[in-house]
Amino acid sequence: MPLPPLGGWAASADFLLEVSRYAREIRPRVSVELGSGASTVVLGRVLQQLGDGHLYALDHDGRFAAKTRRLVEDHGLREYVTVLHASLVAPGDGPHPSWYCLDGLPDGEIDLLIVDGPPETVAPMARYPAGPSLLPRLARGGVVLVDDSLRPDEQEMIRRWRIEFPELEATERLSRKGCTILSRPQAPAS
Repeated sequence: MPLPPLGGWAASADFLLEVSRYAREIRPRVSVELGSGASTVVLGRVLQQLGDGHLYALDHDGRFAAKTRRLVEDHGLREYVTVLHASLVAPGDGPHPSWYCLDGLPDGEIDLLIVDGPPETVAPMARYPAGPSLLPRLARGGVVLVDDSLRPDEQEMIRRWRIEFPELEATERLSRKGCTILSRPQAPAS
């Protein structure tokens, strides 16, 4: 079964290679993906090959979430992937844009976080709330992969996250649309 088309709004092949590489390296028990599609299938297949772990993919668009669920089913990945329709809800307090409703996302640590949604058309800095919402749950040794990190909003988002979460280490990868990897060290910084 082939992957859906890559590029455009979909993740590019070079970003998917990074997702696959890091998943194999850290062997995540719990992965969370913001935005679903081809990357959901790629990460689900890696987890299947590893024989362990589970991916929770959030998508604000119910039709796209249903389409990704069908892809997951068609690729035989249901045991490793849960696609959640996570509507964008108005923020509580603060200047942040609407953010995914996290109902259905289990509590606990996250080993791998893929930030590729919501789309920039939602609002300026649309992906920023991933930091305050999910980075406190990032496990020691956990990794965040940010797609589209060449865009000004993503660059500003990453700058702010690094101030708010100074223990995160950042690495840039050559990628068509930009790829930034943030990692939390295994041991607390001394």
